[in-house]
Amino acid sequence: TYAMIATTVLYGTVSLGLWSRTLGQRIVGIAVSPVDKSSDKVGWAPALSRSLAWTVLSQGGEVVLLIVNAFSLSMILWHPKRQTLPDLLARTQVVRRG
Repeated sequence: TYAMIATTVLYGTVSLGLWSRTLGQRIVGIAVSPVDKSSDKVGWAPALSRSLAWTVLSQGGEVVLLIVNAFSLSMILWHPKRQTLPDLLARTQVVRRG
């Protein structure tokens, strides 16, 4: 499973670092941008921290991580900028982009 985790972090980091979105995000018309700068690209450090946090929460496998991930995903419903924990950590936000 370490190879899967490493691949997911690498894919997320490279996709966000180069294009500010993954293939799936492109298909649904969203992208990741720095907080309050919806037209800017995500830098490499935020791309890495967001990808790492997202991967740990979604693929961690521990019960506590599953609970934290459920809480993180629920933040979309009540957070003013609809940010999840990985977004808060990386100071990013998801925006609509064609």
